[in-house]
Amino acid sequence: MKIAVFWGLVVAGVFAGVTSLSAANPYADARATVRRMVDISGGKCSAVVIAPGVALTAKHCTDAMPAQVDGLDVKSHASHPTQDVSRLTVPGLKCPCAALGTVRPTPDEAIAALGYLYGDALITSRGEYLEQVLNTDDSQTYGLFMGNLGPGMSGGGVFRIFLTGEVKLVGILSAMGKQGFPGLYVELDTLKVKSW
Repeated sequence: MKIAVFWGLVVAGVFAGVTSLSAANPYADARATVRRMVDISGGKCSAVVIAPGVALTAKHCTDAMPAQVDGLDVKSHASHPTQDVSRLTVPGLKCPCAALGTVRPTPDEAIAALGYLYGDALITSRGEYLEQVLNTDDSQTYGLFMGNLGPGMSGGGVFRIFLTGEVKLVGILSAMGKQGFPGLYVELDTLKVKSW
């Protein structure tokens, strides 16, 4: 499956706290954990705060370092050895922090992707989990998300509402297909986030 990867797409988030379910918008608390990321070349992505001073983003968003998250300098980054995800160290970056969910959604389950479209507007794209797929471009497995995604959302978060009512980060946006096609995200249940 060939997937067109756009510079400013997909991927986000790691967590230290739990975001709670809000009656008006179940993803309201999760929105506060997603931040803007801009690199030295002007490239725009998203990042998810998972702990004070720590955020997750897509690995391809770290190609043109140095970068800033919410206007704060990224001190360092550690990229996963095989997946399109990086952990950022950003001194001064404050919570709210996303809670990490390590259980993959079931097919057709409602999930939401959150990121900064074109680096400007924070978008909540409600959609559904389709399945886990193997991307032949990089031989890695990804979660397949059917929803509206666009440039700048890379590094943003994919969130799921658990039976307990908690909203947790389950993935980082990585790529989107052409118009009308599903996007890819790195599933956090396949990573050992603290080991890299």
